[in-house]
Amino acid sequence: MDEKDNLTRKNKDKQLNNLVSLPRADWLAWSVFISAIIIGGFFIFNQVSFFDTETQLRQERNQLIAEYQDNVANPDNTPHAVYEQARQALLNNDLEGVLETIHLDVVWRYEDGLKQAAQDGALPEAAELMVPLTQKVYDVNGVVIYETEPVPGNENVNILEGYRETVEFTRDQKGFWKISSI
Repeated sequence: MDEKDNLTRKNKDKQLNNLVSLPRADWLAWSVFISAIIIGGFFIFNQVSFFDTETQLRQERNQLIAEYQDNVANPDNTPHAVYEQARQALLNNDLEGVLETIHLDVVWRYEDGLKQAAQDGALPEAAELMVPLTQKVYDVNGVVIYETEPVPGNENVNILEGYRETVEFTRDQKGFWKISSI
């Protein structure tokens, strides 16, 4: 009977094991689940980092706009002051000072000639040709043009009627007036 009891007991254990069997690991389902979590994490991370970058760029842009507005509102930032600063730099034979008063977009037009004049010591002579500004001719969207008095020693009669000697000033990216044509 012992054998029969053992067989019966084994059959009952087998039936019980069949009822309460341990679930097998489904590796495909787990890999899909873990991949979905990783992809979701990357998506959330990218959204957060994009938001941070966008916020930082917005703050930098607002700071540049505020700086520009402060420079525009500065009472010392006038075309007359820039013109006088350039004239004074010429009198002092200060090439760098003169180049600072010229707009970056057009400095290449004047740089070589000014360097040659600085080497020859002719910058103070050029300052004598910078006659006072007389009246504003044009003022639109950060560009101002002033007429100048006639240059001394230039008594040539101009055959072009309505021709005027002018100096053009343009605001740079930071809001400062710079000479863009003279």
